Amino acid sequence: MKSLLMFNYGFMNPVITKTENAIYIKEDRKLYMFYKINSDINSIIKYTNEDNSFYKSIKNKDKNYITRYKNDFYILYKIDNNYNILESEIINKKKIEVEKNDYIDWIDLWQQKVDKIDEFIDKSEEGIIRETKDYYIGLGETAIDFLIYNRDKIKVDKGYLCRKRIDKKNFRLPNNAIIDCKEREIAEYIKYNFFKENKSEEEIFTFLKKLNNKDYDHILIYSRLLFPTYYFDLLEEYLNNKRNINEEIKKMAKKINSYELFLKKLFIYYFSSINNIEWINNNYYN
Repeated sequence: MKSLLMFNYGFMNPVITKTENAIYIKEDRKLYMFYKINSDINSIIKYTNEDNSFYKSIKNKDKNYITRYKNDFYILYKIDNNYNILESEIINKKKIEVEKNDYIDWIDLWQQKVDKIDEFIDKSEEGIIRETKDYYIGLGETAIDFLIYNRDKIKVDKGYLCRKRIDKKNFRLPNNAIIDCKEREIAEYIKYNFFKENKSEEEIFTFLKKLNNKDYDHILIYSRLLFPTYYFDLLEEYLNNKRNINEEIKKMAKKINSYELFLKKLFIYYFSSINNIEWINNNYYN
């Protein structure tokens, strides 16, 4: 590994530390990450390298970003010491000029995900997964129906550089980047704060009030908040890696009532001219 890094990137005497998915390199008080990737991200790197909220990708001696090592593919990232997720980086998104925005694909992608998870759970013997299945599948289908019903009201401008998901491990990784509407990152940031950081709804509403409401499509934000990516991601991780996720799902399920209450208050905050979501409004709090 040391000789590969020296040959491909010009390191002279790197100090190397290995983890499961990455190799950390330190030289001349600078820190790098040789990160294993699962897909081609060449098309997105030109955008992430212009955005200071992402780690910078470094080209190898052949002027390529991707390097092959033992049948796997890696990218070298130059990383900094800023591991915190800054609210300003979520709000002040950089607009990316692309021909179209693919937000409408959410509907097809979400339906495929719901169908896949539904089929998987039918074959699962995990008790807590079966116990929570109907609720989260129903929540996902509600998000799809809400987006379909209101799609004629959606107003989207050019695409933005966004994160697919948000947590402290992936926030600055370019392989977590995607071109999408800016509402995606707003919603994922809210879900991260609610489920991972245990922020109160008062704190989340304080964040929402900092946004210029005219600059964001509330239907897109709300539909993405309805769709339980946090649950489906765990199930896909279990399906792919067989990691025990029971305790995480139990912890998540304890927040069902408080999250529904937040969704109900947010609906009132955002909307006055579209139909209510009876599934949410009639569940616990009428």
